[in-house]
Amino acid sequence: MALGPDPSWIVPVVAVIVAVGAGFGPSLNPLHAAYRALVEPRVPSGGPTVPSTAARALVLLATALLAVALLGFLVGVDALAWILVLVEAAIAAVAATTGYNTAAALAERLRRD
Repeated sequence: MALGPDPSWIVPVVAVIVAVGAGFGPSLNPLHAAYRALVEPRVPSGGPTVPSTAARALVLLATALLAVALLGFLVGVDALAWILVLVEAAIAAVAATTGYNTAAALAERLRRD
């Protein structure tokens, strides 16, 4: 028995937003624009910056995880799809709060092997 409307509709919406940012750059990503307008003015400047390649890798990882999650919803493996969505949410939260870029670390690890 469901407690409300199915929330899985949000996954393709966020996936499209993130994919636009991955394909056309952060200037066309509504989430990045919201950050620039609402958060960036309140953050002290002079902090560490992230290389553009690392930021792009994080966006590409998000796009891939959300695309696979969307496929999971479409074929009916909702539990696996939600796990992928939660993994992406955790990766984004870690990157936002600590600056640790999982995608860049993964890329570095793959280059070493």
